This record gives sequence, structure tokens and C-alpha cells, in this order.
Amino acid sequence: MKIIITVFLALVIPLSAYAADDFATNNPDIDKYAFASSFISALGYFHSINRRQELKFPKKLYPHDEDNQIRRFIDNLTLDDSDLRIAKNYMVKYLKSPNALIRKTADIVILCCDQEIVLNKQQQELWRQWFALKKAHKDTPENERKFVREQVSFVYKRKEVERDLIKASIFMTKVLKSAQNPQGEGYQLAITTKQRERLLSKLDAYGKYTIDWGIKPGQTTVQASIATIREVLEDSIWLCVDEK
Repeated sequence: MKIIITVFLALVIPLSAYAADDFATNNPDIDKYAFASSFISALGYFHSINRRQELKFPKKLYPHDEDNQIRRFIDNLTLDDSDLRIAKNYMVKYLKSPNALIRKTADIVILCCDQEIVLNKQQQELWRQWFALKKAHKDTPENERKFVREQVSFVYKRKEVERDLIKASIFMTKVLKSAQNPQGEGYQLAITTKQRERLLSKLDAYGKYTIDWGIKPGQTTVQASIATIREVLEDSIWLCVDEK
């Protein structure tokens, strides 16, 4: 999950459909705090995957033991799958929400989880095949080059999938906007001050070191998502329902 964002301008979010085409109808003030809380919880599991890659990176744990490195790579992907399934479960119940934008956002996260799980299975199989080649003494330079090329291909595949997580984070901030905003234009949130504080506290549980606002070059997928959410929850220009 640790994909570095260098350019994000290519990602065009069709949010206008929810602004010009009757914002209140597509984004009524239903389920918003609960959904935002679940979304932030789900994002925390993506953060856990990143932390596992940083703290339990196989080449750091077993610098001189290639067999255990491979085993650890495979085990880590299995643990990643568990986190992805939990993240997905946070979103499933919102597929029946009366709020169309919530349904859309939840669907994006679920698809992202499903695609990552498929990639994990494929990558595990690639590691197993490489392990078998090594044991059979067939880890020739040609086979190694092929293995590396296939591993690199996973980086690009994951980058495409994980862009959708940032898209979902942007949609989530639009969910928080109250349907009372004319055509979606305005700075009125659909949550209370206390709910806002709870959401920030929940985000700080794993995102306290990401303090920037908005998407910037050099961020990981999760950092960009956190920064997107902070930009709305921390900016005083956005008013809560009890601040009118």
C-alpha cells in the first residue's frame, strides 16, 4: 500500500455530478457522521498495512537469509489480506444507505480492497514460484530478470488501484457537506462540533504525524487520504450544525 504520489492532476474527480445535479438529492443529511467514522476506521487498516511494510520488511528482518525473506513476504501479504477484509467490512453496510454519495464512496473502497486482495494472491504465487526455482537451482539470471519485471508490474498495478482510495477520501469529505448548502456550494457541515472532534481524535490515532492539508507530491496513498480529510475537519471555515 505504500505508493508514492508524484502527480495527481491526472485524476479527475467527477464531483460536479453531485453539485450541479441536485446536491441535496444525492447527498441528504443521513448517516454522515457514522459513515465518516467508519471510513476513518477503514483507512486505519490501510495504515496498518503500510506500517507492517515499514517495520517488518523482510530484508530488514532477515538480511542474510533469503528463504526467510520470501516466507515473510508471503506471510505479510496474508496479514495484509486480513486488514483489507476488515476495512471492507466497515463499508459494506453503507451500500444500502439512502445517501447516494455514501453508497458511491463505500463501493469505491470495497472495490479497492477486493482488487488489492487479488493482487496479493497473485504476488504470493509469484513469490512461491521464485522460491521453487531457487530450491531447484533454476534461479538463473534470465529467470531472475523475469521475476523482477513481474514484481515491478505489481507496483504499477497497485498504484492504479490505490488512486481510488484517495478518490474515495475526496468523496467522503463531500459527504460531510450538509445538504443545506445550495447546490453543494458552501461551508456548512452536517456534523456537530463534538462529532467533528471525535472524528479528528479517531484520525489522530494513526494519522497524527500527517499534519499537512491537501494532496501534495511525495505523499503515500494513506497520507494523501489523511491530508484530504484534515483539510475539511480542521479548517475553521467549515461550520458545524451547532455553529450557525
